[in-house]
Amino acid sequence: MNASVETPDKGNIERLFHIAAEEASKLLSRFEDPAQSAAPKSQDCFQLMSSVGEMNFGTWRTIVDPRIAKRLTGILARTLERLRTVLRRPGFIECFVSGVLSKIERLDLELRKIELEIENPRPGRLPYVGPDEFDSEIIFGFERTTYALWLAQDLGLHVPPRVQAALVAVEEKIRNVLPIVAEAFRADDYPFPQVYLELFPERFWWRRVMSPKSLSKPDDP
Repeated sequence: MNASVETPDKGNIERLFHIAAEEASKLLSRFEDPAQSAAPKSQDCFQLMSSVGEMNFGTWRTIVDPRIAKRLTGILARTLERLRTVLRRPGFIECFVSGVLSKIERLDLELRKIELEIENPRPGRLPYVGPDEFDSEIIFGFERTTYALWLAQDLGLHVPPRVQAALVAVEEKIRNVLPIVAEAFRADDYPFPQVYLELFPERFWWRRVMSPKSLSKPDDP
């Protein structure tokens, strides 16, 4: 690693914020369009909440310069104002819950595949395709779902308890399989890459399992 790298790329986390903001704005425009008479898709309701959730709970406030943080705070405030209007639409909560449960079901199926591989190991076969796939197919989706439900709670939306219970069950499965998967990848000389842990909320404990040391911490000589 380059020992001169000490802090996360401020431009990178700002770009991540803008990606989420652009996605949220496109979806909000779709919901706000009076010509859109068809019922919203559950995937769109989920994506909207997860994008705004990522904007709201991301760690950019502690990383970017104060001037940029002020600008991003303004974008977030305007996005939340638009979202609150959309939330008053009949059926949105049901649409969102359906989208969350669909995402959790897909995550659960992927985790079950890993559980079966762990229960019935085969020589020369990893419990999952690889670290990049584990990140993109499981962790990314889990984080998006977490952001969405954090936002729902923050906004005081009534989400059925079974939804949060389903997410907790998925998290417990990740807690059980991740150390085994990480060790298998390391033993195969294909470990999870180090990341800037500062880019993720502290409650994302799984990131510290995948990357025990942040890229901001110099390697020992």
